[in-house]
Amino acid sequence: MEEIKFSEVNLYDFGNEIQIAGTIWTGKDLAFITLIPDKQETFDNLKVMPLTLPEWEQIIKQSDILETEIFKQDPTGVTKVLVRKSQRQIDSYLQWDVFKRDNYSCRY
Repeated sequence: MEEIKFSEVNLYDFGNEIQIAGTIWTGKDLAFITLIPDKQETFDNLKVMPLTLPEWEQIIKQSDILETEIFKQDPTGVTKVLVRKSQRQIDSYLQWDVFKRDNYSCRY
């Protein structure tokens, strides 16, 4: 299988132009791909991208999504709504647990 380097892909395309289509699973002498329902993906151009830990961190940080709408027109003139990240989202239960732990005072 052909390889592609991390430097050959624009980091800002992750989560926007390049999206998660499924997962790869391995173990017990098996390796298979599971697809997200209703994704019409083809794998004619499938490549392997070996990553270092810092590269994984960059991709995950870029893909961390808080839903924000962006409108984009495709070549046919149809306007599409894209979901794009704007900042990291922290669970409200965790926020209140930390606030309670700190005696309801700001630690910022």
